[in-house]
Amino acid sequence: ERRNEMVATAEDRALIETLKQWQLVEDKIVDVTDKALDKSRSPLVRVMMEMIQHDSRLHRHMQQIIIDSIEKTAINVPEEEVEALWALLDQHRELERRSIELAETSLDAIGGEKRHEPDHYLISYLLDDEKKHEKILASLAMLKTRMFGS
Repeated sequence: ERRNEMVATAEDRALIETLKQWQLVEDKIVDVTDKALDKSRSPLVRVMMEMIQHDSRLHRHMQQIIIDSIEKTAINVPEEEVEALWALLDQHRELERRSIELAETSLDAIGGEKRHEPDHYLISYLLDDEKKHEKILASLAMLKTRMFGS
């Protein structure tokens, strides 16, 4: 479905403007993390700045997809593609669950030892990120059901 033939509503224009402002914020986040990376030698600080930078670039890309879906072409999710990918997504969900188990086991192994505080921080971050991935995959399953049934 081509949307650019339709007249954009005031709400659409407001959303696009908000998304473009948000993209500018994401660009600034990338710049700030670049400066932090230039100043730090700490592996912990560097990896976290790199992660934030990567996420901000991805966020900007996702925002552009939304803008394009309003201004140009609606997002198309063909049912046959979803069906073809579903076994892989199920496999991915199982792998995410295994990653969560391994992260939890790693945290248990560290315990509360002060010398492992940076390790605990990183593993906790990874655990949260794996849980986020699991949630994303679960929400894709819900989207599939809402769009196509079963």
